[in-house]
Amino acid sequence: GQVGAPVNAGEDRVSPRRSPGPQVLLGLVALAVAMWLMRGFVVDDAWIPVRYARHIASGEGHSFNAGAITDGCTSLVYPWLLSLSAHGSAAATMANVTILGRAVTFVVMGVVFWNVAGLSLEEGHVSASHDRKGGAWSLVVLLAGPLYCWPLVAYAGVGLETPWAAALAVGAVLASTREKAAASALLAGASALFRPEMVVWAAVFTWFSSRRIRACLLSVMPFVIVALVRLAVFGHVYPLSIAAKPSDLSHGATYAFASLLLVGAPVAFLTFRSPRARAASLAFVAHTFVVIAVGGDWMPYARLFAPVLPTLYLFAHEARVLRRTRFVLAIVGPLWLAYLGLQTAPLRAERASWIEQATPVLRGARRVAALDIGWVSASTEADIVDLAGLTDPAIARLPGGHTSKRIDANYFLDRAPETWIVWSERARVADDAFGPPAKRVVDERLRRDPRIQDAYVRAAEFDASDGKMVLYHRR
Repeated sequence: GQVGAPVNAGEDRVSPRRSPGPQVLLGLVALAVAMWLMRGFVVDDAWIPVRYARHIASGEGHSFNAGAITDGCTSLVYPWLLSLSAHGSAAATMANVTILGRAVTFVVMGVVFWNVAGLSLEEGHVSASHDRKGGAWSLVVLLAGPLYCWPLVAYAGVGLETPWAAALAVGAVLASTREKAAASALLAGASALFRPEMVVWAAVFTWFSSRRIRACLLSVMPFVIVALVRLAVFGHVYPLSIAAKPSDLSHGATYAFASLLLVGAPVAFLTFRSPRARAASLAFVAHTFVVIAVGGDWMPYARLFAPVLPTLYLFAHEARVLRRTRFVLAIVGPLWLAYLGLQTAPLRAERASWIEQATPVLRGARRVAALDIGWVSASTEADIVDLAGLTDPAIARLPGGHTSKRIDANYFLDRAPETWIVWSERARVADDAFGPPAKRVVDERLRRDPRIQDAYVRAAEFDASDGKMVLYHRR
């Protein structure tokens, strides 16, 4: 043919590869805005690993109450990681932890954006985002990234282990695309060190991405090692929280269904076009069944799905095979989730106020009883009687749910807390001298007992967004 004659003129032409840097920068700007909007979101339980980390750093061991070794963190590894920067006060340690969590999230999403912006996850693939029309569509998908990964955005700065689990999961997927089966398996398995339920995700992804039994076994080894350590030290292979917060399949199914509607990513990007996308999709499906089996979670914003959502979003460049109307419809759920998240803006300031007001009241106390032990642990160095059992094996095994443990007055008085903190209703009429009704079953059961009313007197109270905090001192 003639020089310059078009070859395969009917096919799409591929433009020269361009740097995705500008698009990645825009994606990171969108991420920064999303994280700023969620800056007020907090979770009380994030203070629990902080207290463990401070005791580890001070030589007290893996303990919530100094010197008493207990299994009060879902991740056995996470408090030891935090202990590297836990030599100051609880507030200083939490500040370090939140900064680190946001930094890890930025790195994770930056890597994801780099791939979404046009770099191929499959060797030899040239993304369609390099042409003008495809580039515009790729930018739309990219800017929607923080919405599709909103649970990770929400938990980036609360102090929990979620960003670390997400980083390892994304690393596992990227390693698999470079045919590094052993590295991918180890990274996938390491995610279960931070979120134990991810062991099934790790095994399923490793198997379908490598088809190697040895790699699949390697992916479950970190989980097995931690389970054996727990068995040797604590006498059980599962986190204490499973006993403290029993759940069921119906709650798990409700949680999973609501989460999948709100995150949107499975609808938009659950694609089987490429082998690695197929492996990530099947692993996500397996993870969903595990979430149902463990009974879901009490924390908002689909926390249990947060670490795996970026592994699907890595394949957003394949979203062009889907109808764009489907993409737009799928964004409705994340937008609603983001709207709900904005309602949490006052929470961080409220918790800080609680800590500030409780600190002088608890000064000098040796033992404090509470159901919400997270923020309380930031207010005092005293031993804490954990009425939910998250950090107390004896209470964890009592009958009842997370907020309804069967703790009677004799058991409570034998623990001899000098101060008892109760989240109470806001009294609509003049209440009795002992205080308004408690919001939680275990507190209300104790509050009504005459022996408790004889032993304790109301000492202080301060407002909460939904009720009030009442502090009782022992007579």
